[in-house]
Amino acid sequence: MSPTKRQFCHYCKKPLKRGTRTRDHIVPVSRGGLDVHWNIVGACRTCNFAKAAKWPTCPCNICQETIARHLSPDRPEPQTGPRCSKCGDITMTPEDCPWCRMVIAI
Repeated sequence: MSPTKRQFCHYCKKPLKRGTRTRDHIVPVSRGGLDVHWNIVGACRTCNFAKAAKWPTCPCNICQETIARHLSPDRPEPQTGPRCSKCGDITMTPEDCPWCRMVIAI
């Protein structure tokens, strides 16, 4: 994720500030979405709560590619193994975690 995208809500494009930023699963975990960096975007609390566990309707390339990847027969299976100690994403360390690097950069 580029530094510019890290600072704005993926959906409404408003600046993300401490206390309003959340991680949103593009394809919700409750609908089979994986807890991996390509399925997570930064979102403001308002947009994340409004989307809730709904299927994504955002027409952007990021969401459409994630949906295609999710529906692909070659979709990776949910992984087990090391998880980030800060956010729980499947990565080696918080320094390698794209989400934690994003939060640190804001």
